[in-house]
Amino acid sequence: MCQTVAYPSGGDGMSHEREAQGRSRRSEQRQRTALVALRLLPEERELLESTARSRGMSLSEFLRVSAMSAVGVDTRARPA
Repeated sequence: MCQTVAYPSGGDGMSHEREAQGRSRRSEQRQRTALVALRLLPEERELLESTARSRGMSLSEFLRVSAMSAVGVDTRARPA
């Protein structure tokens, strides 16, 4: 079972400082506001975090890109 929770804008627990650094530059329509929670063994989380770090990605970004790739969605940035 998977639970998805959508938060109103700014309700994702992100600090205002971090929000100002990363989120303010994005389009209002492109902000990721849906949350998907999953349970992992501590060893699984450590493996995923270290893999993400080695690729210069956050855990969230790594999981998002990996999952989207598994269903055939290309998440690479497209030129404007």
